[in-house]
Amino acid sequence: MFQLAGRFAPLSRTRPLAVAARALSSASAPLPLDTMVKQSSPPPGDIAAETATVAGTVAVADAAAAATTTTAAAAAAAAAAPEIAGPRATTRARKATKAFDPAVHMNNSLHVTGFRFPSSKNVRKFFEQSGIQVTGIRYFPRNSAFNINFPPGANITEMHEKINTMNFRSRPLVARFRDQSEVDVQEHKDRHQTLRAEYTESDLPAHERLNDQVTPLWRLPYDEQIQQKTDTIKTILQEARKKLVDTYSGTAPVWLDNQSDLLCKLEPTIRSPVTDGYRNKCEFSFGYSPAGKPTVGFLLGLFKEGKAFIESPQQCPHVSDSMKSVAALLQEHVDRMHAETAEMAVDPVEPAEAAAAVETTSEAAESAEPAEAAVTTERRTPFPCYDRLEQSGFWRLAMVRETVSKSMMVVVQVHPQQHSAEVLAAQADGLKAVFEEAIRQERIPKDVLLLWQQEAGLSNAFTNAPVRTLIGNAADPHIYEQLYDLKFRVSPWSFFQVNIGATELLYSYAAELAGLRDGNETVLLDVCCGTGTIGISMAKKAKRVIGIEIVPQAIEDAKFNASLNSITNCSYICNGVEKCMDQVLESLDPNEDAVAILDPPRRGVSQNVVRALRTSAHLKRLVFISCDANQAMQNFVDLCRATTNRHPGKPFRPVLARGVDLFPHARPCELVLYFERD
Repeated sequence: MFQLAGRFAPLSRTRPLAVAARALSSASAPLPLDTMVKQSSPPPGDIAAETATVAGTVAVADAAAAATTTTAAAAAAAAAAPEIAGPRATTRARKATKAFDPAVHMNNSLHVTGFRFPSSKNVRKFFEQSGIQVTGIRYFPRNSAFNINFPPGANITEMHEKINTMNFRSRPLVARFRDQSEVDVQEHKDRHQTLRAEYTESDLPAHERLNDQVTPLWRLPYDEQIQQKTDTIKTILQEARKKLVDTYSGTAPVWLDNQSDLLCKLEPTIRSPVTDGYRNKCEFSFGYSPAGKPTVGFLLGLFKEGKAFIESPQQCPHVSDSMKSVAALLQEHVDRMHAETAEMAVDPVEPAEAAAAVETTSEAAESAEPAEAAVTTERRTPFPCYDRLEQSGFWRLAMVRETVSKSMMVVVQVHPQQHSAEVLAAQADGLKAVFEEAIRQERIPKDVLLLWQQEAGLSNAFTNAPVRTLIGNAADPHIYEQLYDLKFRVSPWSFFQVNIGATELLYSYAAELAGLRDGNETVLLDVCCGTGTIGISMAKKAKRVIGIEIVPQAIEDAKFNASLNSITNCSYICNGVEKCMDQVLESLDPNEDAVAILDPPRRGVSQNVVRALRTSAHLKRLVFISCDANQAMQNFVDLCRATTNRHPGKPFRPVLARGVDLFPHARPCELVLYFERD
């Protein structure tokens, strides 16, 4: 009595109980047993029907016992019947007696076993070299098997015979026909049983496993977190020094010999002024928990490893209370939609079928898997949460930004599926109503900008697809963040540091290293300036600021932010650093002092940018802000290595390093390095 609700939905073991109870309460009399046998028996000699008879024996015997008080002989007779009569039983009997047609039942696919150390790539190549055209491959890791799909019109019987004569790495292959529903169920069971086992092996609650993933240091006192991050920085500086020493074929410079085992002096790590609820931006995913429940939160596990469970953020230490409130609001919304759909999904059944449902469910209850027992009804809704593995579903992502002044931006991304524009508009209006009611109840801040994005692509991230304003000023879909006494416009896709208090400490320290102070005549080069936060925050301490950025939209944002704060000594160049650095420095007066602050992406900058910095003779001082020092380590080495044809220009000398903690409870830590040269 199992049903599939959707392509990859698991077998339902929860619905039969409710269905059976409702149907039995209105039953007048059970169906005569001989009638059941007569209606359900297949034509003699039909192999498929005989197989169905064997499969249904136990279930029907139990069903008969539940529906009537029969004798032992009657129960034995019932065991011969494959199904209890009724609309569904009639349909199943008709399907069982239908002639087997591989082209219809297999959907142009075969299930092939016998592979040794396979991968999708080498299996596909193997079939192509054998003259077999393949349109798709699905790997079943538990038994090293593959579901092989062939082009429309392919002779599946011929493919079946041919593959059964082939060997893969000296092992014979075995191909067999499989009904597509069987393939779907097995795929789902293989995937969920494997992943569920990983999550049930641990005795830890799900929220603790999530915290261990997104904030792995959360169990440590903050002093110990700082010490661990400092130790990590020391290790990176030690490795950088070793790499730099290895670049010198002859005598290393005196300054390098005078250093200890670190690249340069390391000062104590600057602590974050706020350790809990400090993030001003979070991206939540819609999906399903390990128990199969629709959930709004963070990905539990690595998607690249095939793990796509979602866990609630309600107990994550780095998420603010306001953001948790938004996540809870979205959670209630999807729960309500699934619940309403579940109520509508219950359909009438025959009394005898209900009896079988009771018995079948009671037998299965002991072995019922949580995710299998919960998902069927949940995913019947036409607006389910998005399944990253199956790339299907409606609700995808929610990005929440929060400012110091407690204004919020919420961007909800959905997959339009095949819904009409009217249906999508109704869903957007429903979400708008939910947020408006929450604002009236003061569950979330009243200053909320709610945006709606439809994205049909496969990317599990926000894109540049258009957004529709549901709540807020459609002419100005931005929020405004405060840094020091300055305001910055933040668009949905803008980069902005996630910890405002710690960012102010970071920028103040960088300005100190750069020698910037009130009345200073230094020209600041804001390299990789982004939306201009560094240069604008230091503009009052510099003679002028020149921002360099390759992204046009970021340059436009930087210009707007400078104007917003009445900053007049900032100018911006939209170009690659390696293409314009010489020209910028040549435009300076020979007597002008210049310092560069470089704040690149995680991976650092390219060799061309390093070369441009080294060959800019006017540049004597450089502050390097790295958000991932391990990835940027080669930049540190290349700035300081001896002059060669590949590394022209006079090398810099590392003087000072210091960590700044922008991410309490997590492993990352900003590293600021100060370089000089004569």
